[in-house]
Amino acid sequence: MNCSEYPAGNKVTKVFAIGETFYDITFREKVPLAANPGGAMLNTAVSLGRCGADVTLITEFSTDLLGDIIHDFLKINGVNTENIYRYEQGKTPLALAFLDKANDAEYAFYEIFPNERLQITTPVFTKGDIVLFGSLIAVSEQVRDKLSDMVKIARDAGAIILYDPNLRELLLNRIESARNIIEENISLAHMVRGSHRDFEIAFGKEDVDEVYEHIRECGCNCLIYTKDDRGVWLRTAEYQTYYTIPPVKVVSTVGAGDSFNAGMIYSMLELDNDNFFTRWNEKRSWNYIITTAISFATHVCTHTENYISKDFASLLK
Repeated sequence: MNCSEYPAGNKVTKVFAIGETFYDITFREKVPLAANPGGAMLNTAVSLGRCGADVTLITEFSTDLLGDIIHDFLKINGVNTENIYRYEQGKTPLALAFLDKANDAEYAFYEIFPNERLQITTPVFTKGDIVLFGSLIAVSEQVRDKLSDMVKIARDAGAIILYDPNLRELLLNRIESARNIIEENISLAHMVRGSHRDFEIAFGKEDVDEVYEHIRECGCNCLIYTKDDRGVWLRTAEYQTYYTIPPVKVVSTVGAGDSFNAGMIYSMLELDNDNFFTRWNEKRSWNYIITTAISFATHVCTHTENYISKDFASLLK
């Protein structure tokens, strides 16, 4: 799919983020440092909610007390919770993030799911909506049919589809079967935003040009490739460039990529208001999208929350 398929002037009205939810506990030197509602798409949705975007989180977690804490937190932060599956037979998942000396995280996940997953009614998508999906739920065979059908319905309705693989090393023990799912996800997307580690895990490739060729072979012509503090590479059929990352004192990298996604989507919404959204081959549009995304991500690295702060969001408004 070509990211320039859409005519300029589409009015983006709603954002949907589809992904798993965790309650995150972050450790440094074996001592708990912070505890926050988490999960890649939740993190993105909260940042967007704090910016005032019309954002809906499509996810699942239990009716237990931890689930109540997450649900209340989402509503307080402006995230629509109408499409969340609250199951009774199971527990809200936990994610433990262990920070190393560089404040990068290694994860351990604890999950007790019911047999029936993601039991929600598919939302009504309209032309110009933005749908972000990815992470662990996007490679889960348990919810595959439900999730892929939802994304296809959104795409057919004219929504703009963003895919963030956000893969973890635990996937390596079944990467051969997961690779087909990852490639199908890419084929459904107009834009893919992934880290170098995502593509190492998925395809055994790290070179950005090799990765982009693989993405194009899967059917998507737009790649945003991030590599920690070493930069961001943009590849489309019409345009390519590289962006540096400004130096920042890192407290935690948890949520950095998710906040990058939020910055991209926020800037896309802003560009639409200026009537040149989706003319993504324009240098000024891409510069705004990527530099805004970088500012979101670097800001999140300076504190222990997984999302942009309310103070940061208020400056945007």
